Amino acid sequence: MQIKTNNLSYIYMPRTPFERTALEQVTLEIPSGQFTAVLGQTGSGKSTLVQHFNGLLKPTAGSLTVGDTPISPNTKQRNLQALRRRVGMVFQFPEHQLFDETVLDDVMYGPLNFGFDREEAEQRARKWLTETGISEALFDRSPFDLSGGQMRRVAIAGVLALEPEMLVLDEPTAGLDPEGQATMMQFFHDWYKAEPERSVVLVTHNIDDAAAFADDIIVMSGGDAVMHETPEDLFERSGELAARELGQPRTVSIIEALADCGPFPAGDNRPLTLDAAADRISRWLETNGRGQEDV
Repeated sequence: MQIKTNNLSYIYMPRTPFERTALEQVTLEIPSGQFTAVLGQTGSGKSTLVQHFNGLLKPTAGSLTVGDTPISPNTKQRNLQALRRRVGMVFQFPEHQLFDETVLDDVMYGPLNFGFDREEAEQRARKWLTETGISEALFDRSPFDLSGGQMRRVAIAGVLALEPEMLVLDEPTAGLDPEGQATMMQFFHDWYKAEPERSVVLVTHNIDDAAAFADDIIVMSGGDAVMHETPEDLFERSGELAARELGQPRTVSIIEALADCGPFPAGDNRPLTLDAAADRISRWLETNGRGQEDV
């Protein structure tokens, strides 16, 4: 699902003493079928931007088009209903959105609310609970009796039960341990890869996740999209990233540190995944006549 913004601006609480400009004339294009990461410091406008993508927010000025749905300051809420089924939002701590008596009922709520009959809603709920790793034995339990990780999976299943074309993820791994973060990010990437028309927009502070999973990366600063590059091109611009208080992926930092101890063979010395970094380190060891015990 393609997204285009044209001079998109958003002001919180306009014409009050608390007025704050969050987005200022953002113009960008996200192609359909992409995994896009959005980086930036707190307050840069990341979350405000992506909340426009399913019509949760409407522009104060400017416009955007999501798929075939135009959104402007005057767009009526009723015209955004279909878009909200096609674009699923997963916020930080999505488990806080749970409310129903049982796990199954909670996940069925979305499809029922969008007009699916109970049979279809239950089929979708069972499918996506299973896909997210929730066993059938838990379907009739209260969601509030589950572990934190299980509650998060139930909440995500509730979004996926609408079978959206796009997922917008706003810090979806917040509060998880490293293993939980890795598992969750791999799940989202697998979901994206399963169907060619699917898209993901990921808001994150985790540069390693952006480097490893994204096809392209947007950098937000001061309410504007100041950079929009592939990961390979973006992380070549280390000086500009540092000026915006953004670093390099750990894989790149490790390779740069090793380069001070000996030359690398010709090739990509800015690996963005752990597998690529491991390959470069292995070749570095061979080139410099060292065994692993020397490092």
